[in-house]
Amino acid sequence: MENLIKNNKIKKNINIINKYNRFKNKEHIIYLYVKKYLNSKRKNTSKTKERSEIKGSTRKIQKQKGTGNARKGDIKNPIFRGGGRIFGPKNNRNYKNKINKKVYKIVKKILLCNKIINKKVFILKQIKFYSHKTKYFINYFKKLKFKINNKKKYLIITDKIYKKLLISSNNIKNVRINYIKQINIYNILISDYIIFINKKINNIINIIKK
Repeated sequence: MENLIKNNKIKKNINIINKYNRFKNKEHIIYLYVKKYLNSKRKNTSKTKERSEIKGSTRKIQKQKGTGNARKGDIKNPIFRGGGRIFGPKNNRNYKNKINKKVYKIVKKILLCNKIINKKVFILKQIKFYSHKTKYFINYFKKLKFKINNKKKYLIITDKIYKKLLISSNNIKNVRINYIKQINIYNILISDYIIFINKKINNIINIIKK
């Protein structure tokens, strides 16, 4: 296990890392991405019934004129209790919003470079995982001086799919595993530590350089 900031290839590209760490308006760009991501996860389930959707009699309650009261119509009128709702929420609203593809790439670089500078990224060049049990997963990373069962959040990024690693981590809420070509940017943001399981450091450098 090696802290990524101490790696020689990372040191050669430290200027690029510092550039993205000090990126102008980086907080606003991150905000745009987070807003887009959370909106895409939002479930549009809130719904109220309008007068046309309520079951009830269509009989006119009182005659149109001569009573001195306002016109009322049938029992489904919104002015009555149990009637339809006016201007209530509908479940056809689209909360999704778009951002440019360049913003995705920049946000990924900013967040990753920030974690590297703050010494929160580690690289594990190889892994030998023999069990699918949660206890084995916790003990394995405990030997690497990571207390997985505490409140800290961990993101493990792999260069290939490790089935036993995936199964053993399913019951641990504060651990997420991503494939290197399908990294979830939001996971980088919310994680306290990132662990790369990758033989080639060039794969990580390419993310920063591209």
